[in-house]
Amino acid sequence: MKRYSIVIIATAIFLSGCGNREATITALEPGNQTLKKLEQGEPVMEGQVVEPNSEVQSTNMPNLNIDLPDWAKVIKVENAIIVRLRDDIIFNYDKAEYYEKAEDILVELKNMFATLPENSKVIIEAHTDDKANDQDNLQLTKDRANLLLKRFADVKTLSHLTMTAVGVGEEMPIVPNDGNAENHQLNRRIDFIIQP
Repeated sequence: MKRYSIVIIATAIFLSGCGNREATITALEPGNQTLKKLEQGEPVMEGQVVEPNSEVQSTNMPNLNIDLPDWAKVIKVENAIIVRLRDDIIFNYDKAEYYEKAEDILVELKNMFATLPENSKVIIEAHTDDKANDQDNLQLTKDRANLLLKRFADVKTLSHLTMTAVGVGEEMPIVPNDGNAENHQLNRRIDFIIQP
């Protein structure tokens, strides 16, 4: 009976988090890197652990003027704005290497981040589809998210931000991974989650 109760409680906790975007973007694994800047502008990397289901600091998202070309989709959700990119406009297929023409996109992202309000948070969240095995997918997304974090680490105009990298693997598809090539591509993405 005791074991049965624990299973029911664990299932209820799990299901209560499903579909709750606020919970999923704040539940980061230990060992992810948070970017913090010294007063002199020198970056310092520190590990950060954020408790699952922790509250987002602000209840209202300011009106940010995010105007990016059609390679980015801007999604407003409660307490955050998500700038979503297909992975193949930045990364070579199945690798944590920049696509040769990605530099222009990275510069536009840097310029957009520079306009964010003081103390904004940017979570760099990398995702894959369910092709390949789970561990490879998870490692690929961690490598990609950390590569992007390092790309912005030395940018002095971003010293007012806290940036965090998290690799999600295949765990959070936005459409079913049903063998449809278009759906698989939609799930292979980079989300820049901006919180005030």
